[in-house]
Amino acid sequence: MKRFKILKNEDLLVIESGKETRYRPYKVGDIPKEFGCITFKYKGKAKLGIDNWFKYKGLTYVQNTN
Repeated sequence: MKRFKILKNEDLLVIESGKETRYRPYKVGDIPKEFGCITFKYKGKAKLGIDNWFKYKGLTYVQNTN
């Protein structure tokens, strides 16, 4: 069972089977440029994009990589 917890800094913490995953909220105008693609080539180098997200209460949550 998944449990959700919104932290004081507005990050969302998802707890599933003892594993914690932190998601950062974004408004529509603040979404990162890598959003919405799996991989892409930029100047001959392959880069990873953000292909996994969800919406909750008007914000778009992306998994925090830090």
